[in-house]
Amino acid sequence: MVKHNKQFKQIRNAWHFGFELVLVIRAQCSG
Repeated sequence: MVKHNKQFKQIRNAWHFGFELVLVIRAQCSG
């Protein structure tokens, strides 16, 4: 359970990182 929770945190962090990266790229392209 703990191992699964750790993996879930890594996936969620990676998703947030990718989402913010897309926002930054879109902001730079439009700006």
